[in-house]
Amino acid sequence: TIEAINLLNKKHGVQIISKQDYMSNGFELQAPMSEGEKGPIYLSNLYYELEEVEFSHPNFVRRRRTRYKPANKKNTAVSKSSTSFLNEQWHLDQTKTTDAWEISMGSPTIKIAILDDGIDTSHKEFQNKIVAEFDFGSNIQDGSPKSDFDSHGTACAGVAVGSGIKAYGAAPKCSLIAVRYPDVIDYAKEAYMFKWTADQGADVISCSWGPADGYGTYDPLPDNVREAIKFCVEEGRSGKGIPIFWAAGNGNESVSNDGYASNPNVMAVAANNDIEMRSFYSDFGPEVFISAPSNGDASMGRRGIFTADRSGQLGYNPDPIDGSLHPAEDFDYTSDFGGTSSATPLVAGIAGLILSVDQNLTWTEVKEILKDCADKIDTSNGNYNTDGRSELYGYGRVNTKRALQLTQSFRSPGSNSPNATTP
Repeated sequence: TIEAINLLNKKHGVQIISKQDYMSNGFELQAPMSEGEKGPIYLSNLYYELEEVEFSHPNFVRRRRTRYKPANKKNTAVSKSSTSFLNEQWHLDQTKTTDAWEISMGSPTIKIAILDDGIDTSHKEFQNKIVAEFDFGSNIQDGSPKSDFDSHGTACAGVAVGSGIKAYGAAPKCSLIAVRYPDVIDYAKEAYMFKWTADQGADVISCSWGPADGYGTYDPLPDNVREAIKFCVEEGRSGKGIPIFWAAGNGNESVSNDGYASNPNVMAVAANNDIEMRSFYSDFGPEVFISAPSNGDASMGRRGIFTADRSGQLGYNPDPIDGSLHPAEDFDYTSDFGGTSSATPLVAGIAGLILSVDQNLTWTEVKEILKDCADKIDTSNGNYNTDGRSELYGYGRVNTKRALQLTQSFRSPGSNSPNATTP
């Protein structure tokens, strides 16, 4: 009963800070001392031993690790174009996204949330597109970069929802929720970040971060963060659930070691290169759900992803220090983004297109459509099992046109979508 917990609270001087409303009966507690028998580690174990308690752990602090994999070359300025860089965006052709735009380029009513290191909200690709923003480091309604190193989120957002002023995202007409995940964050705030995003009406969530890559260690998903993600897929979108996409990782190791990307309530995205082979860094394993194009080994001639870049001298493609812009160069874009960091917002943008065609779909129905649309690539090495799943590519490389065609012929129970028919 709750009485046993109250007795422990009183005995050890523990105070309730807040109720975690993404759980039915979760609380954040404050230990009276930082260590010892009155500290959070000792007390967490004590509470966990109670039969009534499902989980209890200290509110640890962790450092954010993005999943951008730079190419083995220096990023240089890109040619200035008076119209568009669409011909540089090979990943949109490979996934049949440009063909899919004949069906939909997205709807402003569909909101795609990029949870990352901030988004250059003043960038021309995101004007009149941002419907909500928040910085969980400064606790202010401002999703823009704060650190000199905050360039990752801008590139991710460009891949998902760039308007096409110069470079297109997969869903150029969808709206954007800009969430800045600070360099260091505690478990309680990380969990609340997901709850806040759901409360803003997010239809899709994209996360291109997680534990550090390449160490081969198991990094568990904190229990309270798991509950917050579960809230998103069970309660978000008025109960239809929010599809959440997670970068599988760039450590050339098992995604099973990553408690975030291997969580069954998210979809782990692996990376393939421009010749539809596995990107050398991409994590693998039974939890990989789908693959999407990203950069590969530049020394072998593999191309990077062309997307929006943070403006000024702090982006991946920095303006010249002396301020003299060459008339044939545009430094607000990069041709060298990559990693599973880039593959993930691409699939998130495609999910936004799916929901733009039929917003009544549940998150599991979006997942089913993405599964059924995928193209089996690299069949000689992919080792697809009898269920059509590969540990390298999941169900295959996403095909946007096929996804939207399937959406048009898919009718969810109770759907009133004019495009939906009984499959």
